Amino acid sequence: LFLTASAPTFPLNQMRKTIIITKGQEVVIECKPEASPKPTITWKKGDKALRESKRVTILPQGSLRILNASKSDEGRYLCQGVNVFGSAEIIASVSVKEPTRIELTPKKIELTVGESIVLSCKALHDSTLDVTFYWTLNGQPIDFEKEGGHFESIKAV
Repeated sequence: LFLTASAPTFPLNQMRKTIIITKGQEVVIECKPEASPKPTITWKKGDKALRESKRVTILPQGSLRILNASKSDEGRYLCQGVNVFGSAEIIASVSVKEPTRIELTPKKIELTVGESIVLSCKALHDSTLDVTFYWTLNGQPIDFEKEGGHFESIKAV
């Protein structure tokens, strides 16, 4: 018979510092301390004990699930594992961003071979994020850097 006893510790892969999610999404913040005997898990948001609700639940293995994330879910979350041999904690910051939306899409236009055309596209996005446009033709990315290519990317401010 071989028994091990240890205070809680967290694997490095759970040491995420910042979690960025889109408003309305689901997020699971992992909290799976390794310990023997199995630790008791508690969660805090900021300096207050976390209150569970229909949207915010502590899963059976200890991780925290937030459904339909909103700006009110932003903040610092602390998970603590405690057993008779000690305790350990991890902290994750959650940031909730507005989803990116295409506001102006390119229109379907017929033209004659040799004619030029300008296709416009405009996106609304969270002001704290940068947006990058990826253009494709028949499902393939367009290479705007190609020598002798027929495509040019124009960025408006």
